[in-house]
Amino acid sequence: MMVAVNTSKVDNMTERDRDIDALRTEFHAYRDQNNRVINAFRTEVNERFNGVDKRLTSVETRLTSLETKVDNGFAEMYRGFAEMDRRFAEVDRGFAEIRGRLDGTAAGMAQIAASIDILIARDNERRDNERRDNERRGED
Repeated sequence: MMVAVNTSKVDNMTERDRDIDALRTEFHAYRDQNNRVINAFRTEVNERFNGVDKRLTSVETRLTSLETKVDNGFAEMYRGFAEMDRRFAEVDRGFAEIRGRLDGTAAGMAQIAASIDILIARDNERRDNERRDNERRGED
C-alpha cells in the first residue's frame, strides 16, 4: 500500500516558511539599522543639548555677574547720593549760619547808623545853638 503524499503542499509550506524567514531576516536587519540610526541620532542630539546647556550656563553666569555689577553700581550711586545729600545739608547749615551773621551785622550797622545820626543831630543842634548864641551876642 502506498500512500499518496501531496508534495505541492509541503513545497508550498517550505516556500512560505522560507519567505517568512526571509521577511523576518529583512525586518530584523531593518529594525537593527533603525536602532543604530536612532541611537546615533540620540547621541548627536544629546551632545548638541549638552553644548546648548553649557552655553546657557555660561550666559546665566554672565547675566548673574552683570546683575551683581549693576546692583553694586546702583548701591554705590545711592551711597554717593546720600553723601551728596549730607554735604548739601552742611551747605544749607552754613548758609543759615552766614545768613544769621549777616542779619546780625546788618542790625549792628543799623545801630551804628542810628548812633551816627544821633551824634550828627547833636552836633548840628550844638552848632545851631552856638550860632544863635553868637547872633544874640552880636545883637547885644
